[in-house]
Amino acid sequence: MIYSLLKKLSNCMEYLAALALILMMLHVLMDVLGRHLINMPAPATTEIVAYYYMVAAVFLPLPFVELKDKAIVVDLFFNMFSPIWKRIAQGIGTLLGVVFFAALAMKSSTDALSAYEKGEMIDGLYQVMIWPARFGLPVSFTLTALILSYRFVTETILGLSFVDEDEEDEHRLVEEGIE
Repeated sequence: MIYSLLKKLSNCMEYLAALALILMMLHVLMDVLGRHLINMPAPATTEIVAYYYMVAAVFLPLPFVELKDKAIVVDLFFNMFSPIWKRIAQGIGTLLGVVFFAALAMKSSTDALSAYEKGEMIDGLYQVMIWPARFGLPVSFTLTALILSYRFVTETILGLSFVDEDEEDEHRLVEEGIE
């Protein structure tokens, strides 16, 4: 049940990131076409791309990456460990990830609330309200910390598989070259 909820939330974040990429592409396209065809660029393109689209595209998929256990890893010595030491190393790494993302979530939350209270805006060619974009980071970091916490309890403490059975079957088929 918990895994199912985490999966739904991380999928939602992934879709929002994809939507941000599509909107960014369309916004920049309209800016380029407007600038070159009718000498009228789309307003606030630079500000919106930098403060909304890019932040969403980079940080919103983090929970999905952690849920799928697809983060970049360096396993130079890990493969030489015995199974018990592998489990210990994974547990320590996961626990450090929980602490790291929880700290990022707390800091970005205070920053987002501060930006909200100030009504933070950016002054460029256009004045753009940017405080709403600040809330994407704490949401993403909090969900990532929750996913890593669940993984720590599931794998390290209970010794169970973190990924559900359907995903394990799919992963096995891909590795075997069947799919």
